[in-house]
Amino acid sequence: MYAVSLSHRVGPHVADGSFPTEPPGGSPPAARQRSARWADPRLWVGVVFVLVSVVVGATVIDAADSSRAVWRLRGDVSAGSALSASDLVATKVHFDDDTVTRYVSADEPLPAGARLTRDLAAGELLPVSATTTVTAAAPALMPLGVPGAGIPTALAPGDHVDVWAVAPRDVRRTPPPVQVLKGVTVTSVGAAGPGGLDADRQILVALPDDTDVGTALAALNGASVVLIESGS
Repeated sequence: MYAVSLSHRVGPHVADGSFPTEPPGGSPPAARQRSARWADPRLWVGVVFVLVSVVVGATVIDAADSSRAVWRLRGDVSAGSALSASDLVATKVHFDDDTVTRYVSADEPLPAGARLTRDLAAGELLPVSATTTVTAAAPALMPLGVPGAGIPTALAPGDHVDVWAVAPRDVRRTPPPVQVLKGVTVTSVGAAGPGGLDADRQILVALPDDTDVGTALAALNGASVVLIESGS
């Protein structure tokens, strides 16, 4: 007779005959729950830091900016003319000191009935000293033909001058110069003509209310005009 031995392999087993509880090849990796990035507090701290930096930076820059909005003339405007919004444009200008108070602020509307007391050219800032709301303050203006030698250096609108009449030389008699007007305000200074620096230039002056225009014109008739700057 032959002895037959049958063996059934049903899987790996340990020494005590029990079957292993883990599958071959080791245990599978454990699944980890990953939290959303937006819930990370470090992200929100960074966002808050960026926002605070932007706000602080804007505040510092704004505080350091000394630019102020003032009115500027769009075109030439003569003394006595009424001012309107169409004559002006708001312009931001950087001022290093308190000179901003010398000009009319554009942060508020122009006062009703505002007019100029002297000529202003296109592009000039509107000075407080050149504006008034009093209609009667518009002065009478007198044009003077003044030779270049009779005009102070760097004479400009707003300056005050004494007007003198110098009679032409006479072989028999030379009358002394006559002061015709005292402390009048220059409102316009004309450019030199084709004759060069010695050519007559038109100077416009504002006359005081009590000026005797006839007497002044008689004194200036045929005379050479000389302007002397005055402090008044």
